[in-house]
Amino acid sequence: MTFLQSIPWQAFLDRGVHLFTYREDLNHPYISGNKLYKLTPLLTHYPADETLPVVSFGGPYSNHLHALGWLCHQKHIPVIGVVRGLHHAEMSPTLKDVQKWGMELHFVSRNQYREWCDMPYPKAAEKAEKRFGRCFFIPEGGATADVVDAYEPLAVKIYREIVPDYLFCATGTGSTVGGLFKFAKNSKVHGIQCVAEGKATYSRIAEWIDAKYIPPDLVLTDFHRGGFAKADSELLAFCREFSKQFNIPLEPIYTGKAFMAVYQLLLKNYFPPGSEVVVVHTGGLQGNRGFEKRLKEKNLAEFTASDWHFN
Repeated sequence: MTFLQSIPWQAFLDRGVHLFTYREDLNHPYISGNKLYKLTPLLTHYPADETLPVVSFGGPYSNHLHALGWLCHQKHIPVIGVVRGLHHAEMSPTLKDVQKWGMELHFVSRNQYREWCDMPYPKAAEKAEKRFGRCFFIPEGGATADVVDAYEPLAVKIYREIVPDYLFCATGTGSTVGGLFKFAKNSKVHGIQCVAEGKATYSRIAEWIDAKYIPPDLVLTDFHRGGFAKADSELLAFCREFSKQFNIPLEPIYTGKAFMAVYQLLLKNYFPPGSEVVVVHTGGLQGNRGFEKRLKEKNLAEFTASDWHFN
C-alpha cells in the first residue's frame, strides 16, 4: 500500500506545480501520523521489570495523550495524563477515550500547566516525581532529542517513492520537521509553525540536530493563524472544502494550516514550474472532535471551494 497521493488542485496545475501528500494519517487507527514515530521508540526505554507509571502532558483534545493512552493500554503500562485546564463535568471525547483505556487524569490550571511544561526536562521530571512518585517521564508532545532519529523510517519510505523538490509538514515541537530535515535527500524541507512561538521552534531543533548548518527558513513562522489551536472561519471552511474536494480529511490545528500555507506560498510564486511538492499528512484527526461545536457556531457560508481554486 502506498501512502503517496497526488492532489489534482487546479491552482497548482495551472502553475505547472505537482502537489502530493504523504498520508501518514493512514498508518494506524489510533496512533496515526507522527505520533507513531514519536512514542514507539520512547517506550522502548521503559524498564521491562518495572511497574512505574508513565507521566506526560496534554490538552483536553491532545493527540499526544490519545496516542500515549492507547499505547500504554496495549503494553499494560500504567499511565498518568496531566491535563491543561481545570476539570469540567463534560469531558472531551479524547479524555473519555484515554480514561477508558486506563489513563489516570490530573487536571491543572493553564498557568500551572505552562509553568510545568516550560521547565527544563530534568526539573519537569523532578516535579513529576515529587507529585506522583517514581515515574517514567515523557515531556509535552514527546519532544526529546532522541525522537528526531525516530523519523528516519518515515524519510526512507517517502524517498523510496519520490524525491520531491519541496517537503513540508506541520510543526508543533519541531521534532517531525527536524527528523525529516536530518534524513532528507535533495529536498528543500520546511515546517509550517502551528504554535506562535517565534524562533523557539528553530532553536529547539538546532539543539537536537548535530548539523553544521540548518537553513534559517527551515521553520516558516507566518502561517500559524494566531497560535496553537486558533482556527478562524476561513481555515475551518478551507479544511471542510479541501476534504470534500479531494477526499482527504484535514484538521485545522496542524495539517490544515500546512496545506493552506503551501497554497499561499504558491500564490507568491515560491515554487518554480515543474516543481514536485510533498506535504506530509501528520494525522491528528481525532482532534477534529473538538471543532464540531465551533463549526456549527461559525458562519462558513461566505467561503466556497472557488476561493482556493480547487477546480
